[in-house]
Amino acid sequence: MLTVIAEIRTRPGQHHRQAVLDQFAKIIPTVLKEEGCHGYAPRVGRAAGVGLEPRAR
Repeated sequence: MLTVIAEIRTRPGQHHRQAVLDQFAKIIPTVLKEEGCHGYAPRVGRAAGVGLEPRAR
């Protein structure tokens, strides 16, 4: 299994941050339909380097 963790920094301001999160929300259903995809979810408000957060099934 391959796990990808990425840190994405948005421009300052709540409006831009929310616009980026909205775009992620739009693609989640498509990504989850991909063969072999076991989960896809943005994590917000945690510093990089904290490790993997297990997803409840």
